[in-house]
Amino acid sequence: MTKVLLSFFLTLIAVSAFASDGSMSMEGGGDRHTTSSENRQSKSFSIIASPVEIGPSSTLEQGAAIGIFLTPKNILMLEGSDGNTNVTGWGLLDNDSVKIHSSSASVAWKHFVGNSFYVKTSVDYRQINYHYDYANVVLGIGSSTDPRSNYEFNGSSVAGSFAVGNQWQFNSFTIGCDWFGITAPLSYKIRNQSVYAPNGGDTTSISTDLQNREDTSMKQVAYQALRFYLGASF
Repeated sequence: MTKVLLSFFLTLIAVSAFASDGSMSMEGGGDRHTTSSENRQSKSFSIIASPVEIGPSSTLEQGAAIGIFLTPKNILMLEGSDGNTNVTGWGLLDNDSVKIHSSSASVAWKHFVGNSFYVKTSVDYRQINYHYDYANVVLGIGSSTDPRSNYEFNGSSVAGSFAVGNQWQFNSFTIGCDWFGITAPLSYKIRNQSVYAPNGGDTTSISTDLQNREDTSMKQVAYQALRFYLGASF
């Protein structure tokens, strides 16, 4: 609930500012109002934290980044994120569950094309641990008290990403959001695959689900959204 409220609060702030990007002004000191672009002129580096973001694996993650201003319009960034997603009440009878741990490290380049609007490209290294438990009664291979059928895998990938967003710069305080991004895998590795059915049950359908999930998580183009962040620039 805390993450939901925080994301809602940041959304209201960001959307409001996004709607007025062309004319929005920031308090830059004294009686003079300055824009985000003007406030970036004297900055050398920044530190930001992302309390909530939706990663390419559809997981909720938290992250942090440091940035070096190459110019007022260009920032070189080192980013990292990590998150755990545990969902119970999945599947046909709301009795399946999934556990996902994901993490990433990225080198990114952010270029401002307006007062606060930017495009960002990055090279990302991502890792994922995925575990899915079935409701056995749905598969018809056991009772609800048997050890649950499941599949799991670990994977890693190197991907190229592109995102668009807004970042508003005050004197030192900064706030922003990657509104939408796309990630394309360049290479990947899958390991520690396993499927299990109790009582020697048929695992054909479980293996098919495993393959489909590996394709979705590791091999296909993925999307990310609403990476909210705040921090300071100096």
